[in-house]
Amino acid sequence: MSFTFRFLSLVGIFILMLYSPLTASQKESQMNQRVKKIRESVFRIVVNGQPSGTGFAVAPDLVATDFHVVQQISQAPNGQTSVTFAQQIEVEFADGTRFPAMPHPTVSGANLKESLVRTLLY
Repeated sequence: MSFTFRFLSLVGIFILMLYSPLTASQKESQMNQRVKKIRESVFRIVVNGQPSGTGFAVAPDLVATDFHVVQQISQAPNGQTSVTFAQQIEVEFADGTRFPAMPHPTVSGANLKESLVRTLLY
C-alpha cells in the first residue's frame, strides 16, 4: 500500500468518526428543536375578533396566508356582493398574544386572483 492510500484512508476514517450517525436521543432532540421552530413560525389569524385560519412567517415582520382567511364579504350598495380585506386583522402567537396586522402594500389593491396567492400581513 502506498503512503497516499494509507493517508487518505486515515483521513476518511477520521471524517466518518466526526460525522458518525447520531444516537436515538440526539435525533429526537434535533427533531424536537425542529418542531419547536415550526410551531413558533405558525400563527393563528384572527379576523374581526374570531379565529379565521392560520399563516406562517416568511420574514421577521411578514406572515403569509390565503386571501380567504382575511377576506370580508358584504353586500354592496348596488346589491352586488363585495369581497375585500377585513377591517380588523390580528396575528395571534402560540401564547395568545395578538398583534394587529394589515395587508402588505404589494397585495393591497391587487385583483382577487393575485390576492389569493399573495396575502401578506405585516
